[in-house]
Amino acid sequence: NFTVNLNNSVNLLSILSNVIFIFITTTVILPMTFIIFLLPFLLPLYEILLEVFIYLNLIFAERISINITLPNFNIIEIIVYYIFLYLILKIIISKDHLFQHKKILYIFIIFFLIYYNKANLNIISEIEFLDLLDGEAILINSKFNKYTILIDTGNGSNDVVSTYLNKKGIRKIDYLIITHEHLDHNGELIKINDEIKVNNIVVSAYYNSVLPKDVNIIKVKKGDKIKIKDITLNILSPSINSNEENDNSIVIGVKLGNYKYLFLGDATNNILDEINYDADIIKAGHHGSKTSASYDLYSKVLPKLVIIQTGRTKKYNFPNKETTDLLKSLKIDYYQTNRDSTIKIYYTKIGSIIRPLW
Repeated sequence: NFTVNLNNSVNLLSILSNVIFIFITTTVILPMTFIIFLLPFLLPLYEILLEVFIYLNLIFAERISINITLPNFNIIEIIVYYIFLYLILKIIISKDHLFQHKKILYIFIIFFLIYYNKANLNIISEIEFLDLLDGEAILINSKFNKYTILIDTGNGSNDVVSTYLNKKGIRKIDYLIITHEHLDHNGELIKINDEIKVNNIVVSAYYNSVLPKDVNIIKVKKGDKIKIKDITLNILSPSINSNEENDNSIVIGVKLGNYKYLFLGDATNNILDEINYDADIIKAGHHGSKTSASYDLYSKVLPKLVIIQTGRTKKYNFPNKETTDLLKSLKIDYYQTNRDSTIKIYYTKIGSIIRPLW
């Protein structure tokens, strides 16, 4: 379980390869190491042997493998795993045949299937506003995995978003929405598409950057709607192709559970002043920049909460004081990810729970 929690990938052939390489090490490499001390003229042969050994290792690691991606073990799963491990070892030590204890095997198989599919078995829907070094990524995962939506991918530094998805056991994204072309919003698009099954990619009608060719591409503009199971994404912008790329951001209004949400991308006040959508929770525009501190929008909507995905790159100094002063003057509560970390919202039709993961 430590290996899984570190890299979330397991090679099913590793048991076989480990046996092979342990045999080679103990019967060839190790004896040759001692022989070299006595017969140093054999060193060139020993070096060739090591090179062949390393090459075979790489071949097995990169080409002869059956890798599966596993989610992280939580503390309860770790305890259950070691209980099963203890029981299996006890059976082996007692010299009983493992298949004589079918109940233990069946329960272990059920446990593994539940653990492997736990992203599909979550009983409550959730939204996560990820705390990234630079950029934004918002994960919407409905109960029992009816739909999974990812809005933006961050700038791709350290593969944080794809790693996070793997840790949660998410192997399918129904809609991957890229709000606009800036790197801090689409930086990990290609990697996520390579590692996880993406059914649809949604971009602005004016998006011109390279997109994967093996995915259904949906281009949207103001007035479009995307129906996903029991929710509808209302596209509120853009309406024209702007020279200011931030104003080409997709702006989305959607009801999730008992709250209405407004996701502003990086749209500036030029766009935000004209937005008409009654929202309870707003994802602030442009990381809390003053260029997206729209008095007209916030005073008109007066949301219950604003979430600012600031990033942690200090040179930008997000959020801007003008934005936070505006929210304070209107008595609007807000979270900012560089202070409060990832913000998670559990939602149902009758209520929502909001909590920072700091």
